[in-house]
Amino acid sequence: MLALYGVSNSSIVTFMRGLRPAVMEAVADDEVTKFKPTLLAFEDGEDVVSALRGIILVPTVALFSRWRELLKDRPVVVVIFDTAILLEYVSGLKALDVAEKMQSHTYTFKPIDYAAFFSEVLHAKKRKSHVEVGAKTMDLIPRMLGSTKASILSPILTYTYTLKDIGQRHKAQVALFEWLRNGEPGSMPRLPESTESKRLFTFLSGESATKLVGAVRAVVGGKSVDAAAKKFDVSAFDIRYVRAQFGKLGIT
Repeated sequence: MLALYGVSNSSIVTFMRGLRPAVMEAVADDEVTKFKPTLLAFEDGEDVVSALRGIILVPTVALFSRWRELLKDRPVVVVIFDTAILLEYVSGLKALDVAEKMQSHTYTFKPIDYAAFFSEVLHAKKRKSHVEVGAKTMDLIPRMLGSTKASILSPILTYTYTLKDIGQRHKAQVALFEWLRNGEPGSMPRLPESTESKRLFTFLSGESATKLVGAVRAVVGGKSVDAAAKKFDVSAFDIRYVRAQFGKLGIT
């Protein structure tokens, strides 16, 4: 692994859109495609991971932890997307959008400097030395995850990242988070018909999703995140993540 970064206040789609102009500015036209990021999907196996090169976007710390041993020997620059608190537990990682940690689990954020990031990518490729990611630090992540309520967003995130086309993925994200915010009882978000979407609809019709909707709408209505999490028995992290997505996707 040539370099390791973390992003906690921007989506993967936003990151890719922001990175492209920086790449086009820095390299010749015929070199641009070589630096197109690759998304590591939840369903990817060892055959895919062992062949990765270039800039790799990883949706969660947990997914990175699963493939860390394979990734550490690949000529890749890894960018992990997750909450700032989880990224903090990954040694060797540089946060691209955290300006300051104000106090325990409270952060201020800054815009990503894409030009500076890509300059570091080019330097890392020339240097060819690998960054060290300590196994001892990574072992803390399962403990930390185990100390909080399990995320019930996994089926939603897994579904969106099965969509390879970025445009389709963005539309699906908007539909899903719009449904969490404003969906009518008994309705379902409009998604392309597939085996994966049918599986997701089963989850969205269940008790866990109903609790999440209740908690999110309670917070939108003025209830504190912690109070809503306790009342509906869901993770406060999930509520905060959903609320952040409303802002990123322009959902009101």
